[in-house]
Parts: sequence; C-alpha cells; structure tokens
Amino acid sequence: MHNMALCFQKMGALEECALCLDACLHQINSQYLLPKFTGSAPRKLKKLKYECKIHMQVCALLSQLHRHQEAYIHAKRSVKIAQYLLRDLRELTRVYYNKSKEAKRKEQLMHE
Repeated sequence: MHNMALCFQKMGALEECALCLDACLHQINSQYLLPKFTGSAPRKLKKLKYECKIHMQVCALLSQLHRHQEAYIHAKRSVKIAQYLLRDLRELTRVYYNKSKEAKRKEQLMHE
C-alpha cells in the first residue's frame, strides 16, 4: 500500500496518495499485525519508526492539498510517536550498555 502511495504521489494524484497513506496507518495498527510488533523491542521500534514516517508523509501531503488542520493533527501524532521512539531507544541503549558492562566485569573476574 505504501508503494502505491508513493506512485500516486509521483504521478501527482495527491488525493489517492492520501487515501493509500491513510490505509497504511490503519494497517499498521490492525489487530492482524499487532502480534508481529509486540514482545520484541526492535520490532516495536521498527513499527514506531514506520508509523512516525507515515504520519509525516500524510502531514506534508495534506499541507500540499491546503488541508492544514488535518496536516497539523498528523504532525502532532508524528512528534508524539518520535518522542516514544526516542524514549524507547534511550531505554534500549541503557539496557544493552548495562549488559555489556556486566559481561566485561564477569570476563575480568574469570581472568583473575
């Protein structure tokens, strides 16, 4: 669906592009795909990144169509998702750093 949206955008069919991007947003949050993105931090981050990107694309597209109020709503959603994404990335980095630090400490203890 996202590829179709990009094709419509290249062809100048902005309304059709907006419909495809809206469908992308509905698909990414569907009950069918939800299990695919839960349980794993990298999967969750991938979903958030994609969702953030789509909201920004919809924002830009709606702005081109002079539908600025709707564009503003998508921009706000994108920013909120980006904040979640950054928070989760920070937490994931902290976890991996602590694991690495603990592994180095254990290795040093084994060599003593």
